[in-house]
This record gives sequence, structure tokens and C-alpha cells, in this order.
Amino acid sequence: MQTRDIPLMLRRLGLALLLGSSLALGGCASVMLVDNEVQTYPRWADRAGAIPQAPQVFRFERTPSREGGRAGASQDMLERLAVQSLARAGWTPAAGGVGAAWSVEVNAMVVQLPRAPWESPYDSFHGPFGPRWIHPYGPGYGFHGPVFPRLESPYYQRRVTVLVRNAANGQVVYESSAAHDGRWNGTESLWQAMLDAALQGFPNPREGRRRVDIEVPR
Repeated sequence: MQTRDIPLMLRRLGLALLLGSSLALGGCASVMLVDNEVQTYPRWADRAGAIPQAPQVFRFERTPSREGGRAGASQDMLERLAVQSLARAGWTPAAGGVGAAWSVEVNAMVVQLPRAPWESPYDSFHGPFGPRWIHPYGPGYGFHGPVFPRLESPYYQRRVTVLVRNAANGQVVYESSAAHDGRWNGTESLWQAMLDAALQGFPNPREGRRRVDIEVPR
């Protein structure tokens, strides 16, 4: 081996190590855990007589505010994703809504905050002695330097709600909602995870509040 070949080998080794590290980090970051606070209230026994066994057919219902414009487009997406979640329980949409024994209403709500609820609107100077001490009199007092406005990173609070009604009499026989907070902007995979959480165990889940975690690819 000639001496001039050694730097080339070192460069190749460094590139291989960098590539390996990138692949490892990419693998670790390829899945996101969507934690959902789920509340479910089945009422089949009270209003439908018995828990319906698969297969079942349903139609979608919309409130007037969900028709047309951007709301209509987002509602189309929610209903398309809800079809996939309900299909796991053997429920399918009726062709043209004809002959459906059940009606399903899906609603979503998003609140965008400028920052997480626990974050201060100010960033403090970090000097050699650590973070700046915040004086109880408020921003602008302290020891380690001035306070600067925080570079905002939006924080989102989301909720989806699924209502199932008896198509014959309009009575609600099933209600479930899933709430998720985080910085991840809205994607179809996020909404799908929330709907899957809201409908986990459908049509006969445990009643009440519980946490449901769903893993989705980033």
C-alpha cells in the first residue's frame, strides 16, 4: 500500500461511518407515536337492542356547516379515512346511502396555539452560568442578560368525534372521541391514527376514558 492512499482510505472510512449514523438515526425517527385521549360511550343495548354483528352497512351524515367549500373538502378526507377505520370492524358504506341501517357523523376540530401551553413567550439569554434567572417581577429583571421574544413553534390541539345513529329513528347509539396535542402539523396519517384510536374495539369497546397509542410512519 502506498503512503498517498492512506488519506483516501480515511476519507472513505469517515464517509461510511457518517452514512451508517444517518441510516441509524433515520430508522429511529421513521415512526411516530400518536398518543390519544379517548372517550367512548356505546349505547347499543339502550337504543338498538343489541350490539350489531358484522357485516353492517352505513351512510354518512353531515351538518350544514360541513357542506361545501374548504370544510367540504376536509370532510371528504375525514370520511374517507373513517371508511378505512370502520372497515376493520366489518362496516362498509352503502352504495348511494341506500339501505343503510346506520348513519355515521365524523367531526374534527383543530386549535393552533403559537407555542405549547407550558412555554413562556420569552427566551432568556444562556450565559456561562446557565439559563437566565427569571425575576418574580417579570421579564426584564434578572442576572444573566436580557429576555428576547421566543421564536414561535406552533402547537396543535386536535379532536375527532365519531357518532353512530340508528338510521330508522336517529337515536345516537355510539359516541367516541380522540384528542391529541403536539407540534406535528396535520397529515392524513395523523388523522387516520386518531380515527383508529377513537374506533379501537368498535363496536364494543370499554366504556369511558382511556389512552390509546397508535404508531404511524413519519
